[in-house]
Amino acid sequence: AHNRVDVFISAATATRPSGNSMTANTAFHIAVLPGDGIGPEVMAPTLDILRRIEATTPSLKFRFTESAAGAGHYKDTGKSMPESTVKLCEEADAILLGACGLPSVRYPDNTEIMPQVELRFIFDLYAGVRPARLIPGVPSPIVDAHKRGIDFIQIPTTLLAQVDSSVGGKTAINHPLGKNMIGAFHQ
Repeated sequence: AHNRVDVFISAATATRPSGNSMTANTAFHIAVLPGDGIGPEVMAPTLDILRRIEATTPSLKFRFTESAAGAGHYKDTGKSMPESTVKLCEEADAILLGACGLPSVRYPDNTEIMPQVELRFIFDLYAGVRPARLIPGVPSPIVDAHKRGIDFIQIPTTLLAQVDSSVGGKTAINHPLGKNMIGAFHQ
């Protein structure tokens, strides 16, 4: 399980996770998947922070819709997430995903329950691209960002390990030559 909250949003291309166009406004429908273990514990203050930001920023509006995903759901139902979660994620502007996975709950092939990777495959989110952008009316801690703009995109490298483990370590990342092929992307 990962002890952080991921937000999957294709803001750089102004598309929803499904690939459908997002409206160019400051109202966002966010699918909230608290996950497992520390996930729900971390999600509660995360939502509190987002609500405080919304309350102090008149032009910014959030609509949160929670749904199930993770190893706990798999343990109870045999699926890492219901179809209704996938549909919610498809319709939402963003997915706020808590930590998922429990050490004692595995698929029959002993791979980890990772809805975060499954969602990447379902919505063809091949990279954890996290563009930074300014939201009109929201103050930035970066001096003069509203004048100069922001040109920053984070691409976390942990995605490679997640994808590799989701397919049982069958990608080049676990091969000695594969580590050289992906070079700086390998941790």
